[in-house]
Amino acid sequence: MQHSIPRPAVLLAAAVFTGSLGPTRAYPRVARLAVTRPVPFQVEAGSSRVSIKVGAMGRFGHDHGVQGRLVSGKVDLGGSGELVFDMQSFVEDDQ
Repeated sequence: MQHSIPRPAVLLAAAVFTGSLGPTRAYPRVARLAVTRPVPFQVEAGSSRVSIKVGAMGRFGHDHGVQGRLVSGKVDLGGSGELVFDMQSFVEDDQ
């Protein structure tokens, strides 16, 4: 036995499933984010330290680190920065 669906019901179902009756819900508009410039931060050179891991050089070398002080610096979050090292202050870090 074959069942037949009335033609208006098929058209209504097709319209609902394809969204041709209009949107069923409204999507909020997305506000554009304001483009802001990076905020510069000054490095507190007196209380800042730089630690650098130095890898093994050569077959019998081992990893170690050096630590030193900064002379000055600035950092722009989301941008660039600049660090000036006090090269004479660097010593090997035994830990």
